[in-house]
Amino acid sequence: MNIGIFTDTYTPEINGVVTSLTSFASEFRRRGHLVSIFAPNHSIHSTHNPSEGIWQFPSVRFGFDKQTRLVLPFFSTAMIPELSLDIIHTQTPSTLGLWGIHVGKKFHIPLVHTYHTFFEEYVHYVPFLPAQLLKKLVIWGTRKFVPKHDGVVVPSHGMKEKLEGYGIATPIAVIPTGVSTEKIRALAAQEDPESILKAFGIAPGAPFLITTGRLGKEKNLDFIIESFAVLRKKHSSVKLLIAGDGPERGRLESKTQKLGIGRDVIFLGFLHQAKLLAIYKAASIFVFGSLTETQGLVILEAMAMGLPVVALQGMGVEDVLGKNRGGVMVNNTESFVHSVSELLGSDRLRQKKHLEALEKAREYSIENTTNQLLSFYESTIGLKKYKTGNAASK
Repeated sequence: MNIGIFTDTYTPEINGVVTSLTSFASEFRRRGHLVSIFAPNHSIHSTHNPSEGIWQFPSVRFGFDKQTRLVLPFFSTAMIPELSLDIIHTQTPSTLGLWGIHVGKKFHIPLVHTYHTFFEEYVHYVPFLPAQLLKKLVIWGTRKFVPKHDGVVVPSHGMKEKLEGYGIATPIAVIPTGVSTEKIRALAAQEDPESILKAFGIAPGAPFLITTGRLGKEKNLDFIIESFAVLRKKHSSVKLLIAGDGPERGRLESKTQKLGIGRDVIFLGFLHQAKLLAIYKAASIFVFGSLTETQGLVILEAMAMGLPVVALQGMGVEDVLGKNRGGVMVNNTESFVHSVSELLGSDRLRQKKHLEALEKAREYSIENTTNQLLSFYESTIGLKKYKTGNAASK
């Protein structure tokens, strides 16, 4: 199959969309499919490398996040006919996503879109307009953009329900991004967790919780920090490690000082994946507070390392931690403290959750989820041909 991926976010950016599309593209190619990626170049120049299946277009920094790019809309479709694309998969509702729709319509190529982000919960990044107005605009934009496709992929059942609530009638498939347990564990083996932790003042064998993600308001790290402050009253030796960076870091660091836990909460900043995964090997529990995740891919990565998870119940978390396999879903600070305390106090319970986490990660393997995505591509292509044939016969 010849697959075209159109995205406004790409390496060197680090986010869930990039992880998802590169994971699937790698698995597609491993199976012999031809993949062409249309993405931003982090400069004002185009860089095309057809032999590697990548076309990168000029872009400029855009918005409040220094990584976010606006691709300049100066495109030629000259290369499209020779690629003989069977399907176009857009990843973002911006310049290249819109161009992907244009290409699909012009050359009669079936279109699929992945709705990666719960945009309603990100309107605080436009503070000069009322939040309710922005949420209405998000829903309006979604209703305009998504139905231009022949099929939609969402990473969780919760996101499917949201789109259906918007009135989206386009066929929707729930297909999460899978993980490769083997690759994750191989990456972790490249680093020594003790030496990394020593640099942050963590002694070998010391108990600690870890969470990771962009330090933004939508990630709800206030809940984790406030709950940890209560937990410390019961477990005075445990520490909390927060990996990642973002606009809320300064405020969150100040908050730990005000709560009297400044020495016990360690902000690691951005870490390359191998170092982060190595730290998971030594961690006691992975904790997570975001309510805006469409999947919670970082949870699966932690589980692939066998790390038990305690997470606030939310849209993406519910699919991954169903029936509390591999961890525990909580609803408030009291249940968070209780669940973490139980795990810290019982080697037997931690081992049980460790084994469950590994099993859950295997269920969410990139091989399994790629099978699902390829099957959806095939059904979408078939449905498009059927509709086209019916329209031609009338």
